[in-house]
Amino acid sequence: MTIPWWGYVVLAGLAWGTYVPIIFYGGSEFGGKPNARLMAILCVGVAYFVLAVLFPMFLFLSGQEKWPTMATTGLVFSSLAGVAGAVGATEGDVTMAGEDFSRFSAIAPGFFFNLGVTPPHLDPKTVASNHSPLFQGDDRALAVGVRAMTNMAMDFLRSGGVPKLIP
Repeated sequence: MTIPWWGYVVLAGLAWGTYVPIIFYGGSEFGGKPNARLMAILCVGVAYFVLAVLFPMFLFLSGQEKWPTMATTGLVFSSLAGVAGAVGATEGDVTMAGEDFSRFSAIAPGFFFNLGVTPPHLDPKTVASNHSPLFQGDDRALAVGVRAMTNMAMDFLRSGGVPKLIP
């Protein structure tokens, strides 16, 4: 069975749509304070370790699955996905960001990510927003963002992907 790219988007939305309230509830049941939220994230980490490390290692080492060819872009993007997933497991403030990204994604597959640029010596909860004249960014994040975007674009081009209009 072949699932189109948008099928994965729907499945991811459903998974994250249930994941966030469940981890929030778990943290609430641990007491609802920051240490309780960390305990909930630790439980998620243990589950990830079993499902994402032990289970695949068993399949590879037992010979039920062959080791794939190691490719740099595969390692980079898989690691980037892991970091993004781990960051997504942490609790953040809800924002009412207004972006036109959905218009671009109607033409070509895509995803939206935020790049943390708050300097380490400042509190992200109290700094001015990126649209403020008082905004302060950590320029070191620019190189990370450029590398991430370049690698994603190169991987898309190497895959032979072509943006398709969605009727």
